[in-house]
Amino acid sequence: MGVQAPLIDLTEEDSKESSQSSSTTSASSTQEDQNRSPELVTGDQESRVVEEVVEYQDGKDFGIGELVWGKIKGFFWWPAIIVSYRVMSKRLAISGMRWVQWFGDGKFSEVSADKLVGLMAFRQHFNHSTFNKLVSYR
Repeated sequence: MGVQAPLIDLTEEDSKESSQSSSTTSASSTQEDQNRSPELVTGDQESRVVEEVVEYQDGKDFGIGELVWGKIKGFFWWPAIIVSYRVMSKRLAISGMRWVQWFGDGKFSEVSADKLVGLMAFRQHFNHSTFNKLVSYR
């Protein structure tokens, strides 16, 4: 009868490391992997983790990848996606603001989180007159 090693829930980066290591790990090394501290993460991985934690941690809603309706002065509500400042190689957004990429033209804007609503609020923010005027909708 062989001893069965405990199952480990691996993150994507951990699984890359595991696939490169020996397939015969002892139970003690498996335990070490589970209890690994952040200091043992490679420099590149650590910087990504730190940046993700810092960006958009101001208590406002809407994180990276969320689909939203956004409103800026002079324009109707428009659909967008929340993006990281790294997408455009710009600075971090000011606290309470979000970088968005607008659907249609692909442009970027820094928008107050107060001027963003979840995409599920479609009926409240869809503008029929704009839809009927713009050829790009057809």
